[in-house]
Amino acid sequence: LASMAAIAFTCLVGLSPRTHARLPSSSLRMVALAEPAAGAKPRSRGAGQRERVSTTSLPLRIDGAWYDLSSYADEHPGGRWLLEYARGRDVTALFHAIHMKNSKLATAALSRLPRLESESLPQPSRPCPFPSEQASEGTLQGPYVLAGLDGKPVPEAPPLPPIESELRRDLAEMLRREFPTPASSKASAAHWARTIAALVGTVACWAGWVQGSALACLLLPFVHWVLIAHTVHEATHGNLHTDPRINFWAQFTSHPICFNVFVWIPQHLLSHHQYTNDYEHDVDCHHFAPALISDAMPRMASAESSFN
Repeated sequence: LASMAAIAFTCLVGLSPRTHARLPSSSLRMVALAEPAAGAKPRSRGAGQRERVSTTSLPLRIDGAWYDLSSYADEHPGGRWLLEYARGRDVTALFHAIHMKNSKLATAALSRLPRLESESLPQPSRPCPFPSEQASEGTLQGPYVLAGLDGKPVPEAPPLPPIESELRRDLAEMLRREFPTPASSKASAAHWARTIAALVGTVACWAGWVQGSALACLLLPFVHWVLIAHTVHEATHGNLHTDPRINFWAQFTSHPICFNVFVWIPQHLLSHHQYTNDYEHDVDCHHFAPALISDAMPRMASAESSFN
């Protein structure tokens, strides 16, 4: 009963919007702003702007400009849910990485979206509200959004290396050659067969766990991990299936014994994938102490010691 209560609590905490805002260190700076002010009007970039604009905007910053993706989110090939995770954040690196194979089409689609003036995006009332204040702050900021946790202003541009390079062009050509269609880069029939087998095994182990089977309890972590290894990483990257709804539900196979996807996506995609090993922006740098991942990380021992 105690174990079941702990699992239920973990799942409920994971479903809370506050979970998105909990970061491991107050020294971390996320490149993030807030929900546009009520009544803020999107600014057209040209005649190609869509006429249908939601009353609740979905602001993302790409290449220094803020775009309202609310009118496009339901048509997004990766699904609205991935865009909602990035609400109010700079996703320049992700945009150019994920759309590397079809960068011209993605850029053309972006140019047709409404743009937002940065002045219409209100900042939080103060740099780092306490967890108990997150709910009230959320009414101002919108969900999952924090900014300037160390009291410094949000930078004008994300700390990224140059995006265009000969290597990037070679990679884009390789992707177009090896994966000519959207389905060609997704899970194969054999992958799905193993996934279904792991799912059946996991359900059986959980059923045995409920009944108090020692064998099921022993096998559960291993069988569940096989299921997780076949689903979560690809699903949260939008690459398990061409249907974003399948990717959305497959991400939850990590619950309840592995990790919380509501924390994983902001940490892994929005932070680590964009600002890899940057101590001020990559959450993963704060999770693997005493390992030194970045020269900027504070040491836990004296410089003379072989231990960090």
